[in-house]
Amino acid sequence: MHPADITAALVKKGHDFTSLAASLKPPVDRSLVGKVVHGSRQTHRVQKAISRITGLTLHELWPEQYPENDRAVA
Repeated sequence: MHPADITAALVKKGHDFTSLAASLKPPVDRSLVGKVVHGSRQTHRVQKAISRITGLTLHELWPEQYPENDRAVA
């Protein structure tokens, strides 16, 4: 999925990179969330949080990283 679409899905659910980063325990820097969304970093914890918030599967969000049979929402 295109990074702009992931960002829009987060915004539709009332989140931005800063709020998502702060919601994680322990919190992460908002720049890490941006890097994950844009595909320059991979962290399963952040990817799972994005999947959970948006209701999209890991495969829908990052099809190149997650096989098609991994359709469950994290």
